[in-house]
Amino acid sequence: METSIHPNPAPASPYLVCPFKKGRPKKHIDVCRKCRKNRKCAIYQDYMQPGLFPGWR
Repeated sequence: METSIHPNPAPASPYLVCPFKKGRPKKHIDVCRKCRKNRKCAIYQDYMQPGLFPGWR
């Protein structure tokens, strides 16, 4: 078993659930980068900049 010092390790797959699409499909991170709503998307922002305190929000 491998331990990580990072509090929020990146997901095993680079797919995120899109809250803006009907049915909330999983999208690849490259699609999220090109999306015009990526600055408003909390899921994308949490992936790009994981927080230091995961239970704070």
